Amino acid sequence: MFVVAAVSWLGLREWGGDPEARDPLLRAHRVLAEGSPSALVQVGVGQLLALTAEASGASAGSDTPIAVSLGDVAGLLLDPLGAVSDVVQVSPLAAGTADAMFAVHPEGGAPKVQAVLFGRFEPDAVEAALRDAVEGELRKRERGIERLLDFIEIDPETCDQAAWAIALSPQRVVIASQQSLDDLLTRLGPPMHMPPRARWQLAQVAPPLLSVEWRSQKTGTQWLHPLGRLLEAGNRSSLRSASLRIAGPGVLGGLEVSVEATPSNPADAEPLVAELSASRADVVERWKPRMPVLAGWYEALEVSLSDGVIAWRGQREVEWLRSLGDLALDALVVAASAPRAPAAGSLAEVERVDRVEPWPARFLKEQSLERLPAYGEARGQALAVDRAAGPFGIRIEGVRREAESKRLEVELHAIGPSISNLTDPDTSPRLVIDRVEDRGGRELRTNPRCGPKRRTATVPLVTELLDARIRGRALLELERSAKLSQIAKIAGHVALDLPVRTVRIVSSELEAGEVLESSGASLELAWIGERSFTYRVPPQQARLIAVRGLNSERQPLAALEAWQWADARLGTELGVRHYHDALAYVEAIFALETHAARYKFALDSALPGSLGSADYVESSQFIPYSEEQFETEFGTIDGADLEVDGAPLATASAGPFRLVLRTLSRELTDALADEERERESQARTRSTKPLAPRLEVLTPKIPNLSYYATGMELDLRVQPTAEASERAGALQPVRWESFVPARHRFGRPHLVAEIDLSPVAGWSPESVAALVGELTLRLPEQVEVLAIEDVEPGASVASDELRFTLSWLARDQFSLHMRGDVSSFFSARAFDDDGRELACQPLQMERSRKPEHDLDFRVQGRPARIEIQVAREAVRKRYPLKIDLADPGDS
Repeated sequence: MFVVAAVSWLGLREWGGDPEARDPLLRAHRVLAEGSPSALVQVGVGQLLALTAEASGASAGSDTPIAVSLGDVAGLLLDPLGAVSDVVQVSPLAAGTADAMFAVHPEGGAPKVQAVLFGRFEPDAVEAALRDAVEGELRKRERGIERLLDFIEIDPETCDQAAWAIALSPQRVVIASQQSLDDLLTRLGPPMHMPPRARWQLAQVAPPLLSVEWRSQKTGTQWLHPLGRLLEAGNRSSLRSASLRIAGPGVLGGLEVSVEATPSNPADAEPLVAELSASRADVVERWKPRMPVLAGWYEALEVSLSDGVIAWRGQREVEWLRSLGDLALDALVVAASAPRAPAAGSLAEVERVDRVEPWPARFLKEQSLERLPAYGEARGQALAVDRAAGPFGIRIEGVRREAESKRLEVELHAIGPSISNLTDPDTSPRLVIDRVEDRGGRELRTNPRCGPKRRTATVPLVTELLDARIRGRALLELERSAKLSQIAKIAGHVALDLPVRTVRIVSSELEAGEVLESSGASLELAWIGERSFTYRVPPQQARLIAVRGLNSERQPLAALEAWQWADARLGTELGVRHYHDALAYVEAIFALETHAARYKFALDSALPGSLGSADYVESSQFIPYSEEQFETEFGTIDGADLEVDGAPLATASAGPFRLVLRTLSRELTDALADEERERESQARTRSTKPLAPRLEVLTPKIPNLSYYATGMELDLRVQPTAEASERAGALQPVRWESFVPARHRFGRPHLVAEIDLSPVAGWSPESVAALVGELTLRLPEQVEVLAIEDVEPGASVASDELRFTLSWLARDQFSLHMRGDVSSFFSARAFDDDGRELACQPLQMERSRKPEHDLDFRVQGRPARIEIQVAREAVRKRYPLKIDLADPGDS
């Protein structure tokens, strides 16, 4: 001990008493540790590689595989935290690095990473390699003796951007966000020549080969990586921080290993150490058969407690470096197997029942491409398509003009049968668009760098909910000047890689260590729990296409959570599955042979078709109809005489109209229900269903009314019960405004409008004594006709303060964007190429006083001309009403 201290003192004296002033590694460690990073990593890359090569009996420069590389470390430790491992592995960087440090700082949902690499670098070579590896522009600037490169990394799938910057010098490379690089360089100081490793080692006694610190920023293990999960496995306490340090052979020789963990609750530390000490032998014995490397490392470490910190310390021979890769895999097995605590309100909290997969994938031992039926021949494929491509159907779903970019966008769907031997979505068929051409053969698509509209994007065909079909949706973005009429060809294909020979293996004992194997395919069950398991797949020719838990009836269980990880260097695949219910068996399906097919198609237009034959009407043109005529025909009619179907909750008359209340509440979607429950709790009500009335309005057959979209309007308010009125301030006033879409109903002498009013938070049906309000009828005196002659998305017509733009043209549907008072809208009419009028009805008309509105219409056929009728002057007839809940009869 005296010798070590003396040598250390001599080293400090040689460097002027301040090792940090002479050693950039020490300075970098201090600087990166500032700001409480969630992860801090230090890797002695050069020494680690040299020692690993020595332990393997080979030189560092030989072709013998090295167990650990900089890329492996960056990928294992940083990838799950969203780090820069792709950039770090750029060849001239990885090859020149002797020492590396990483810090990860959480920033909202995305972590911020900083990296400092020391070694011998050629800035020109690094810059050239980065320009090849990074998509987009690389901007260069100078800062003293360092070369700074700025670039933006764009995720090709999501378009998420990260603005990175790199500082290059022969001795050091610094990587950080563009916003933080200059400040980081200032704190690090200028690059300097690294001191001889032996001298630095004297000053530090035992420099780390690998040092990792994790600091949890939140409760639990959200920011802890494999080590944190490993330490928490099977324990009741969450951790505030954890660290791993492996130091190289120092004066005492051998590897010095230490692991430290700080529980979030200090009171947990002492009983946890006692538990770990008592179970140490059992843990080693349990891990040895299946995870011998982890068991060996764990066995060499002694556990202790000091100042609330749990520590494992010990020594290992240098030869153990060869097993670092296997150690990581073993640790991941244990970490992945750690039990999940159910979230509040989750299915795992409620009474457990056997939950099986409702739509399990089917696997056949023998399959063939020739066995797949052509589109339309398989059951459940009644959807109309524009072209068939083998077993798949292709159709144009719709065309729109983007409001912001003004570009034409085509939505194309590929539809197919649910095919056996495919899982969803990794092995699903892929829709690929090869060309979109005009009549001259010119490509009309833009080529965005990222997102679903980029030319290189492929679209998986996946199973739709409660459907036997699979479907993929491609968005094609065209040049700004492109028109629908210019598109002469859309060419593409559906790519299918079908496993034609599979093997299905089911566990027998369901024990850790059991190997499921057959026909050259194998899978090892590394860990088994009551409702979860972890597995390993060794390098092999057979490809694992599915692994799932089964119940006692050998039915696939519905998964609660699934996680998978592959080690590219070792070729090992590792995964974990968690379920709601108890496991009885594990099933693995492997593809022994796969055949590929490409089903081509070509469309000669992007104009959406129809799902069936056209549906025509005689005419929906405005019929002049005066107030005097209305009073003569309908003024003396009593709405109570209109016959009601079934047994309503209550009814009320309003002039010639009758209102029928069917229900005061109804089931909502989960999201709305959760929000409603929260608001009800705040309002101190006990209702399990919110106030959401459903009504019918019965009306005589008044001319124009059946296609006058805004011809009738309902204004309704809630009259609370006396008990509810006493809760002053607890209930907010409620008012609904809704258009009344009157329609013909077969066999009835009157028109019927069905209305679902929006749910109201805080109110319960028991709080309602009556619904009171007013029904307004509009009788237009004249209408103006605006015509869209060229049915092209983006086409507009206007008159005074009103403007209508065709925003979406789809199969049997189109949408208009309206600017102006929505109550002035009368109707939309659609005509085919022959001038015959197609049946056209608004899908939904919302009463809104906003200046802009989106109006959707259903039309059976392909519109070649659209007319919009606008009511310029209208007489309003107002009828007060009251639906009394105490008296279910007409009031």
